[in-house]
Amino acid sequence: MKGIVACLLLLFSCNAQANNIKVDDRAFYEARMMLKSDNIENRDKGVEILQKMTGRFIQARYSLGWWLLMVKGNNDERGIALISSAATEGNSSAGYFMSDVYKNGMNGKKLKNEKKAVKLLREVLVRADHPSADEEQTLGQWLMEEDEIKNKKEAIYWLERSLNHDNLFAISILVPLLVEGEERDLVKAWFYSDLGGTGMASEKHAIEKQMTPEQREQAQEMSWQWQDEHHIHVPGYRGQGSPLRWQVESH
Repeated sequence: MKGIVACLLLLFSCNAQANNIKVDDRAFYEARMMLKSDNIENRDKGVEILQKMTGRFIQARYSLGWWLLMVKGNNDERGIALISSAATEGNSSAGYFMSDVYKNGMNGKKLKNEKKAVKLLREVLVRADHPSADEEQTLGQWLMEEDEIKNKKEAIYWLERSLNHDNLFAISILVPLLVEGEERDLVKAWFYSDLGGTGMASEKHAIEKQMTPEQREQAQEMSWQWQDEHHIHVPGYRGQGSPLRWQVESH
């Protein structure tokens, strides 16, 4: 009997928590819509609702902090505190925002701290369930700006991750890192240049001059396999041509 009662209490608790989450979600999105209103009273009401939710609802902290900083523009400390708190507890949007603040500063370079920017962005990307390919590219670039020699290997890692999340814009940054130095890898450099299509044709030609026929064949097969797996085909795919730089297949 006690076991049954315990199970019922647990079920009731779970249902109550689920209902609270639904209520929070609904109130949160209603409050966000109020912030976009032309009516001052509606905006104030939206702010009031979000302020009451900041203790338990991380997204509310980010949204309210962003509004205070970017829209109202007169409460930097409160806005930064809210967004920093959300970033610390794992909100990716807040983490991306704060890493940019630390990288570029805000209001006259206030808060600028480039090492902190790199550290925070790295942490956000590591724990994110669905990391942003654009931010992975950004981290690769920041690492190279911080210390081109020391950080080159890690920069390549993040740029490759970005590319493998279908961000082809990472290619033009990635390829030069693979053609010289300790991380030199001509097979990969040609492979990635091939994915760049006509925009990377001259780079690919220069790399190919340094390769053996076996390396060239390996790189070509790697490129075709990547294109098959990602459903993205560039000009020259298995002998096919196209006027487009790349084509994205429909699934």
